[in-house]
Amino acid sequence: MTLALARVTTGTAQTPETQNQAAGSAPAIDSLRGLLHQKQPDSVRYHRLQALSQALFAENEPEARRVGEQAVQLARHRRDWPGAADALYQLVVNCERAADYVAAMQYSQEGVEVAQAHQLPDEWRFTQCLALVSVDTKDVANGLKFMQQAYRQQAAAGNVSPRERGGLLLNLANTFLLMQR
Repeated sequence: MTLALARVTTGTAQTPETQNQAAGSAPAIDSLRGLLHQKQPDSVRYHRLQALSQALFAENEPEARRVGEQAVQLARHRRDWPGAADALYQLVVNCERAADYVAAMQYSQEGVEVAQAHQLPDEWRFTQCLALVSVDTKDVANGLKFMQQAYRQQAAAGNVSPRERGGLLLNLANTFLLMQR
């Protein structure tokens, strides 16, 4: 019997134009690409890049990753550290879903560094991703270590939703159960 770990992701803010776009549909992707060619404030461009990256990931992973990295770079250029963290987190989640564990680990580590350097409260999200990828790659001992670290980080962070708290606790319990096997 295999235990499936619960993966709790947080949403990325979107502009009204991209809010109702269906991820992965050709019209949505074409629409988002068209919107990116318009003159727009950097904050709007960032959200559109995020939406396009998410929409592309299921059908064109390399392009989705390039677009996601553009969102990270734009956020860094703007010194929007929470935005950079959100873009990195989206890349982590999408790479993990695509079973690209090396990239997921790299983006997770980069996210930890951004969160630490800019004292962001969501460092725990990246540490939890390090744990999940460790478990996915059969390194359950490190997975448990990272999961416990994420639990401590989350406890110190404010404004964590009950869903996120519950998801982390479920992942911690499941990782512990895997260690017992």
